[in-house]
Amino acid sequence: MQYGLDVDTYKRIKNHKKVLNLGEEPIRYMSILLIGILISRVIFFLDSKNMSGIAPFGVAYLLAITIKNNEKNTLSAAIGAAIGYISISMTVNDKYGNLIAIIMLVLYSAVIKAMDKYAKEYYMYGVIAISYIINGFMVSGYDLGVNITISLINTLIVLPVYYVIRYGITCIEEFNTNYFFSIEEMISMGVIICLIISGIGELEILGISIRSVFAYTVILLIAYVGGATYGAAIGVAMGIIVGLSSGDIANSITFYSVAGLISGVFKDTGKIFTFLSYLIMYFTLSLYCHDLSMNSLIEVLISGGLLFVTPRILIDAISIEMNVDRKRGMVNETELTEIKEEFTDKVKLLETALLSVSRTLYVIGENDKLMYKNKSAALIENLADRVCPKCARCEKCWERDFNSTYKSFEKLIKSYENKKIIFPSELEKICLYKFELMKNTEIIVDNLNYKEILKARLGDGRQLLANHVENIASSMRDMLADFKERVTVCNEVERLIRRALNKNGIHYKKMFCYRDSSGRLKVKLRMQNCGGGNFCGKRILPIINDVVSEHVCIGGEGCKIDPISNECVVIFEESPKYHMVSYGAMTSKEGEDYTGDTFSFGKTKEGSYMTLISDGMGSGPEAGKESKVTVELVEDFIEAGFDKDTTVNMVNSIMAMKFEEDEKFSTLDLNLVDLYSGWISFIKIGAVASFVKSGKKVRAITSNMPPFGLVDKVEVEEVKQKVKNGDLIITISDGILDVSKESLGSYNWLMEYLEDASKNPKKLASDILDKAKELSGGVAKDDMTVVVSKVYAMY
Repeated sequence: MQYGLDVDTYKRIKNHKKVLNLGEEPIRYMSILLIGILISRVIFFLDSKNMSGIAPFGVAYLLAITIKNNEKNTLSAAIGAAIGYISISMTVNDKYGNLIAIIMLVLYSAVIKAMDKYAKEYYMYGVIAISYIINGFMVSGYDLGVNITISLINTLIVLPVYYVIRYGITCIEEFNTNYFFSIEEMISMGVIICLIISGIGELEILGISIRSVFAYTVILLIAYVGGATYGAAIGVAMGIIVGLSSGDIANSITFYSVAGLISGVFKDTGKIFTFLSYLIMYFTLSLYCHDLSMNSLIEVLISGGLLFVTPRILIDAISIEMNVDRKRGMVNETELTEIKEEFTDKVKLLETALLSVSRTLYVIGENDKLMYKNKSAALIENLADRVCPKCARCEKCWERDFNSTYKSFEKLIKSYENKKIIFPSELEKICLYKFELMKNTEIIVDNLNYKEILKARLGDGRQLLANHVENIASSMRDMLADFKERVTVCNEVERLIRRALNKNGIHYKKMFCYRDSSGRLKVKLRMQNCGGGNFCGKRILPIINDVVSEHVCIGGEGCKIDPISNECVVIFEESPKYHMVSYGAMTSKEGEDYTGDTFSFGKTKEGSYMTLISDGMGSGPEAGKESKVTVELVEDFIEAGFDKDTTVNMVNSIMAMKFEEDEKFSTLDLNLVDLYSGWISFIKIGAVASFVKSGKKVRAITSNMPPFGLVDKVEVEEVKQKVKNGDLIITISDGILDVSKESLGSYNWLMEYLEDASKNPKKLASDILDKAKELSGGVAKDDMTVVVSKVYAMY
């Protein structure tokens, strides 16, 4: 098939039932319209005796929508506000003024849309003022002075309401994002909800006020989710707005604010006790105010029922927005997931590139196996060019007797390739340069063989390199999978620590709590530099220890100071149960100035204690370089977070790509002690036995794995054992055991020696080295290295 052709493939058409899908836009327009109807119906009665008031909320709502410069949204809000104002026209002063303002704002929106410009607030203020002036002249018949005064008053009433509604709408648009709302922003959204509920008005079903039912339901829900602070705030706001609309502001504020306050106080007891607490308080207030009626009691009971049936998904969504700690945890989890995905994509690209390199090397290697078909002809031509041009018989041999001469040269070359040079009899009689011809035959055949050997070696090297590049790519894939699955955010722990630090007046910039790939808790804290006063250890560490159930300490790196911001970054982590101390002793082979062994020990970032010895094959500086490189590679990969299998295979691949004439390999004796659990893992790559001494009991740890570089992929054999307080771990190189020809590789003498040996790790390391030299006749027959580690329990 040709690439680049846009051909439609065959698709089977199935009969599906049609499903009505309104989409997001119609739902949004309907919501804007419905909110416009309800908000515009909110009336403020300025005089309880004269039940006629003002309704600036519809105009303010339309103004807040218009400023967003969306023509369809503006039209939906205008229609809704107009319907709302028409429905309350009998109870509002200047009933037509608001409708004229709506028409003028819609016309203004259409004009600036046609002019491809944006709406400006101060222009819209003028439009509203002009609308009220038109109403005063054409409808109310006011005098000029009175008309201007009333128009300005109406416009000034709209402005603060507009700012409140616009602020709330802007906050609602940030809902379900990474934005953190302040209390003021939450209250502004609550005000809009109160206006919507107040707009229901005096609608009743069987004497039950729909407005009261929804008002109590919203207050109880907010109080149950956000607590007493948010509950009391929404209750007061609801009481003021509904009270001014109904003409009974005192009772409204009392009952609604108490509903929010009491329900919020008891929110941790669950929905049932949250509602019962307010129901009891409602009885008390009603009896005190002489306002207890069956209808009002039913309204409260219905509200409680609606609270119980509120979907959990809605409660969680509101809770996330109102609870800063919970939302911060969700954001942290989202950010960590995004970081994981970004890191995963980068590593996958690198893995793909490595696999491409591997495939390319394979292809090149296959091409190198192709032989020249005209190799024989090229050799004969080369030989003839070297000798024949200066011969007087050249023309006769290569023109008149070409076939005979060609076959004679071919026999001569083949005889030398077979290691027995024979000069052809056909040339014996006529060739004037016999010796020179034989000498040049040797030269060109030797050159050819050398090139073929070199080419074959390079081909083998490319194949080997391709194999190990592929192994490295595979190891990276395994490491990536481990990283994605095992690092998690601890939102609840972070919330508790934040609360404790705030309670104790500890100021900090950022906090991040997570469990690493080993499942251990870590708390990363960024705060102002204390100038070396150990503030984190003296003040913060005790607080964190009181909050979390695990023993916590300051991470091994301590405080790190950012030189740019002068801020301190410190990581608190679970305290390990065990502590280890190691001592090493070594000597080089007799007559050598340099040892071929390298050892290292110490704590890793992941909370393990690593001890390793590498023995370079042979002795002296060359062997030392091999072992040093091995140790450094293993340390770097372990510190970078690679697991043991990945580390061993990547080091094996790297060590195999040396292409030296005299191949030299190295061993690895690695043990990792989990300082939290006490489990020790032994990994031996071509290494001799290690020993664990517990009391007088000694156990030998052995393996038959070959050294690095001998196989393409290492199947890691791991031996595990539990250690406890006082145990000794003895790691050695083969020079310690090879004390005589009869005991090569045997470790019986060392096991017997360890049973009654010193328990001091420093003294034991020296004693083992001295004993090995003594058994070797007082001289070191090979490089000797001993590392002794002792386990101590911290708690």
